[in-house]
Amino acid sequence: MTMKRNPKSVLAIAFKYYYQDPRIQRQLKALVQDGYVVDFICPHDEHVVYPNIKNLHFIKINVKKKRASKLRYMFEYLSFFTLTTLKCIILDFKKKYGLIQIFVMPELLAFCVAIPRLFGVRVLMDWEDPAYEVYLSKFQNKKSLFSFFLQVIERYAIKMVDEIITPNEGFVRAFVARGCPREKLNIITNSPESDIFDPQKVNVFKSQNGQYTILYTGTITKRQGLDIAFRALRNLKDKSNRFRMVVVGDGEFWPEAQRVALDLDVYDHVNYLGRVPLETIPKLILESDVGLIPNRNEPFTRINFPTRILEHAAMRVPIAAPELPGILDYVDDSSVCLFEPENAEAMANAIFELSRNPVKQQQLTENAYKIYQQMTWERMKEEYLQIVKNVIAGK
Repeated sequence: MTMKRNPKSVLAIAFKYYYQDPRIQRQLKALVQDGYVVDFICPHDEHVVYPNIKNLHFIKINVKKKRASKLRYMFEYLSFFTLTTLKCIILDFKKKYGLIQIFVMPELLAFCVAIPRLFGVRVLMDWEDPAYEVYLSKFQNKKSLFSFFLQVIERYAIKMVDEIITPNEGFVRAFVARGCPREKLNIITNSPESDIFDPQKVNVFKSQNGQYTILYTGTITKRQGLDIAFRALRNLKDKSNRFRMVVVGDGEFWPEAQRVALDLDVYDHVNYLGRVPLETIPKLILESDVGLIPNRNEPFTRINFPTRILEHAAMRVPIAAPELPGILDYVDDSSVCLFEPENAEAMANAIFELSRNPVKQQQLTENAYKIYQQMTWERMKEEYLQIVKNVIAGK
């Protein structure tokens, strides 16, 4: 069964807050800039003022994200799924979308479009985070009936959609290994917007007080390893009193990481800013001497390529990161200051040696910038919009 559809009308669905996900922001803005009218179904946050963007309409589902336990996860997902499925059917019947785009995880969202799919709507899935690896990382690599359930949902979600985009090669390998056809997958890298991440557009005064500033940005969960970074800071403090760390972001693991910093007597060397607007990040990067990704060696982090690497590359500031496969797919020790994962001493030594070698800092930033130029958002945007057009046209 099919119906006549509007090729410039798009319904987007995500169980994520718009303001917390730059990837969603980039893609939805690209759509409206290219002449599409977009309805976006997302969780409601009463504490946030949503942006007023022409032809982008927010449809808020009243489900709060707390994520305290497995049962809470399931309750949130199922509640959002049920309400979104009903909303999706009603909206598609009224507006006859040319495309429905789903941002996952959870992969369960792919089933929200089952009824509209019967009536001919085309479906694009942005597989930004694989729920299976995220689950294993969050719950200490414990395979269970629930993890098996996630894999079953994943297999059927792949069949429910016409095309898939995903951020990096590590994710592609994982999906193909679990049965996803390679020809269905397209890589749209998590590249920062050059309008925001441009050192020429940021006015900053960098203090010459001799301090060496390490910058951490991002969500604070256990797998991000901020507690390991604080142990490295303790090691650095023993070498020199000039090292400082700026922490930007929030998350469930912050109280525990904070306790580690207090116990190690390094909290006076930490400046915790909490969550800040995306537009503030470039200035913070330029004010720092090195960025830091202290990720643990876990199922998700092993296949992920953090956006922060490209953000620092765009701003010409070096970054230190663990030697994990997803990172090594794109960079090596000529472009990033690498260290052994989960090794606070190795992390500290790498940063300490970098702090004493301005020539190496310059080499890293130059080489990282060359890599960034191959995957700017301008390039990714063109590829993304072409994929959208092809999916709508049934190519």
